[in-house]
Amino acid sequence: MDIFSLHLRLEGLEFCADSMLKNIQHLIRNHFRIIWDIAKQNLMCHMTNP
Repeated sequence: MDIFSLHLRLEGLEFCADSMLKNIQHLIRNHFRIIWDIAKQNLMCHMTNP
C-alpha cells in the first residue's frame, strides 16, 4: 500500500467520522425536541388539571 492510497483511506475515514458526528448531533437535537414537547404537554396537563 503506497502513501497516496493510505492518505485516501485516512480521508475516507475522516469523512465517515464527520458524517457520523453530524448524524449523532441531528439525532440528539431531534431527541431533545421530542422530550421537550412531551414535557410541555405534561406541564400543560398539570396546569389545566390540578
